[in-house]
Amino acid sequence: MPKVELNLEDDELKKLLLGDRDKAIQSIMAKILDEILKSEATEQIKAKAYERSNERTNSRNGYRVRQLTTRVGSLELHVPKLHHGNFSTQLFKRYQRSEQAFDLALMEMVIQGVSTRKVAEITKKLCGTTFSKSTVSALCNNLDDQVLDFNRRPLTQKYAFAYADATLFKVHHGHVVTSSSLLVAIGIDPSGRREVLGFDSRLIKKSGAVTV
Repeated sequence: MPKVELNLEDDELKKLLLGDRDKAIQSIMAKILDEILKSEATEQIKAKAYERSNERTNSRNGYRVRQLTTRVGSLELHVPKLHHGNFSTQLFKRYQRSEQAFDLALMEMVIQGVSTRKVAEITKKLCGTTFSKSTVSALCNNLDDQVLDFNRRPLTQKYAFAYADATLFKVHHGHVVTSSSLLVAIGIDPSGRREVLGFDSRLIKKSGAVTV
């Protein structure tokens, strides 16, 4: 594990203790993560910046700026660049898992009927950064592609039985709430194991009939 040293400015301490704590925490967090990135670069290069060492395997080549959304807000980080090869870090992989979980939470809110405008307001309060309505909508549209891929996948298993079932729920279309039906096809293999073969949703017409 890389060792990290952090020096705080007087202004940062004043903000943390007396002023805008959110901004101070963001600044401190960005410094910590930047120091971790620098330490990781030192480990990979086997030498500190400007250090002459027989063990040195590479050299630094500036940095690139990357935004990272965290629970304390959006942080601007400085990712080291190397003259030869690419800099490798576990930092963003770890946060990527958190981002994926956060994206799923956003989509779940929309599925539960929370408007994209309201979701954008919630993310501002939770993360200190705004996700636009179009961004939230784009995340939800990604679900359509995943559902399409799932329904189009080849079925290689043999099934002894297959049946379809439906469940009713309410759907928000703008400011209008309509009834819809989720249709699910289930297959049962010879050992009795159930598997979802496919699913789709259909709006219920005024007559109450569902078109399959």
